[in-house]
Amino acid sequence: MSAQSFQSNGTHGPSTGAIARLAFGSARHFLSLAAHGSLRRPPERLGQAYGVGDGGVYQIFRETVSDAAPPQTPNVLVVGFQLKAIGARRLPHWIFQRCCLLTTPFWSGLPGMAVKLWMVDPGTKRYLGIYEWRGTENAQRYVDALVRVLEPLSTPDSVWYRLLPDRTLDGYLAEHAAELAPGPGNRPPIGSGTAVTGNPR
Repeated sequence: MSAQSFQSNGTHGPSTGAIARLAFGSARHFLSLAAHGSLRRPPERLGQAYGVGDGGVYQIFRETVSDAAPPQTPNVLVVGFQLKAIGARRLPHWIFQRCCLLTTPFWSGLPGMAVKLWMVDPGTKRYLGIYEWRGTENAQRYVDALVRVLEPLSTPDSVWYRLLPDRTLDGYLAEHAAELAPGPGNRPPIGSGTAVTGNPR
């Protein structure tokens, strides 16, 4: 199957009800994953930088890994966006990069989720999620819902994704490694490597 790409154009995806059912189904599974210690936040990649096709250089500030991902074909999913309400102001981004952890139950328990990298371009404050997702249909179902959620929260035409079937995250990252130039905006990443529980902080 060939790569699938999307650039936001205001079209609608799944209904609000369908998205809510996905989110609550994930939250129920999250409770089981957390109880069994199947979700981790490893520290090894934090701070690493990668160049992606939109021209940005993105730095990892959090990684979430599920040890319960099924043995299906791996897919790499890359999703980009720029938040509308907070602009380039430092404090709102500092808050967002911590509070986004609270969304974990609503996607980490979805079928096929293996790895999620949270990333930001320190210069432009654009955000990126890079995932390894098991099963192409699982990845497509998730990103269709995610785009619908992100569009009203993001600047016009800033939401995009690329779905790469039969690719591993490690292979994708090896092709896109980059280095951040020294500067005041390129600070050490937040977060630490710990197991995710029902009260992860």
